Amino acid sequence: MSSPLTFFLSILLLHIAFAANYCGTSFGDARKCQTSCPRGLDGECPGSERCFASVTCSSTPTTAPGPATGFAADIVSTTNAEYNTYGNLHECFSPTMARRVGDYWDELGLNLDGCDRNVPWSAAFISYMVREAGGGTNFRYSSAHRDYIHDAFAGGRGLYNSVSNIDSSTVRTGDLACSGRGRIGSWDYSDFLTWYNNGGTSHDTIPTHCDIVVAVSGSTITVIGGNVSQRVTRNTVSKTTYAVLLPVTR
Repeated sequence: MSSPLTFFLSILLLHIAFAANYCGTSFGDARKCQTSCPRGLDGECPGSERCFASVTCSSTPTTAPGPATGFAADIVSTTNAEYNTYGNLHECFSPTMARRVGDYWDELGLNLDGCDRNVPWSAAFISYMVREAGGGTNFRYSSAHRDYIHDAFAGGRGLYNSVSNIDSSTVRTGDLACSGRGRIGSWDYSDFLTWYNNGGTSHDTIPTHCDIVVAVSGSTITVIGGNVSQRVTRNTVSKTTYAVLLPVTR
């Protein structure tokens, strides 16, 4: 006669086998998840579906993005550290900041500093942060945001390989949030896409700006950017403040 423990283990194995028939062998094929789970079984199908006893399968509720890892974590850490050291110092009135802006330019091979006030340095800031975070050869470093926006539309170089409509995208830390300025300040994603599809190049003089996302709370994002009021600043805004998103590769 089998012991109570043996009987319990036998029943448990039957349940696991039954679940595999519904939810995929070896927890590998969510497509086999049926419209309802076996009576008495309450578990999660592999992939994107969740089953409950005698209940229709439904999509797993969307959860907040988890903590950043890899390069995404590195660029957030690097950018936060930069802000903590140089945040809100004026580009020229502060000699320390003037020299630091010179560091940004130096990485692009340009002999400028913060007192060259007729030359915007916001893209140089982004490029410097990416390089300092370990971007290597996986980014289109440039003094113009449009260069790496164009590069992302074209498939990128490893870190930022696509462009999406920020309004309908899940924003994560490490992403780049971008928009037009001046005469193209009203551009949305479709305008940027049309520009690219119509043969727009990185040499087109379209005024743009991008910031680095360092925190996300629902549809509100915290960003750090350079040359914002002639400073490195951190601001918390609605994600719809921007037009397009360059998601970081994870």
